[in-house]
Amino acid sequence: MAHPKYVVFNPPWSLSAPCPCGFSSRPYGRCCRVNSAEPYVRFPSLQPPGPQTGYSNPRCFARSTCDCSEKISREHYVSRGVLDLMQTLSLSGVRWHAPGETRTYGVEALTAKILCKRHNEALAPLDSHAQRFAKAWLSAINHVSRPSRSERSEYHLVSGEAFERWLLKVFLGLLAGNIASSDHTPYNDKINLNIEPLVAALFGQGLQAPKGLYFAPHVGETTTNTISFAHLRMDEQSNLYGLMANFYGYQWLLVTDEMGGEYQVKAMARLFRLQLADLKGPRRTGQIFMTWPAKVRSQMSITLKLGEAESLPDKASPLG
Repeated sequence: MAHPKYVVFNPPWSLSAPCPCGFSSRPYGRCCRVNSAEPYVRFPSLQPPGPQTGYSNPRCFARSTCDCSEKISREHYVSRGVLDLMQTLSLSGVRWHAPGETRTYGVEALTAKILCKRHNEALAPLDSHAQRFAKAWLSAINHVSRPSRSERSEYHLVSGEAFERWLLKVFLGLLAGNIASSDHTPYNDKINLNIEPLVAALFGQGLQAPKGLYFAPHVGETTTNTISFAHLRMDEQSNLYGLMANFYGYQWLLVTDEMGGEYQVKAMARLFRLQLADLKGPRRTGQIFMTWPAKVRSQMSITLKLGEAESLPDKASPLG
């Protein structure tokens, strides 16, 4: 069962304790709790370093920035660090699939040369944050679900903002690699989709509300280490309005088009830019606090109840 409500989060960490973000050796009070009533996990600028190159690599999906390198790099459509946590990757809406077909792929599958080396390196922090985001959910689910007499709670601090940007990177990569399709025809050949504003959002200030990340309450079994993706499009037309990601039985929807997409998502009772997931097991609680810039915080939390049978195979290293 899921119970949405406005967030009430009392950070359990001492200001002098090591920061739980995992990206710093500084104490919490001098890292993610600086000048803020609520913690905020920062990530580096995604702009490539140094002066703008003035070059547009025709094989890079960020070529509209005119800031490419000549060398192209091979990139996983879904970050290797995230795939390593999962047993399988599942995709639907791929051009070589039959209509409605979903297939699973291994970690080494589905790579392409879709980013220049300069832009690929600039986006590397998103891969680290996405991996930590997935680890936090895996750890919290297993903590509250494993049979044990312990009543100790577990707390995680991650960046919802970085996870939203990472999904935008995945979305653009699937489009640039001509993976996303309808009736075996890549969307790039079927619709007039201008990705330049999305590229600018990825490397700049992010998506502006109501575009952005929506969370769906419990939608399936949490007993699988599968991450799956599917593109979102209007029923009446082929226009894309975002990407659906499903992992550990929970669904995240990235809305990239304000032309009706957010209304479809809201009608399905999705929560915008969730801040707190409170996972409750028979004896223990696991809380995942997802940070956002103050101006876009939704102040929404959700309680998710899990049973002991829903523990997942733990392929992740401990969060630290």
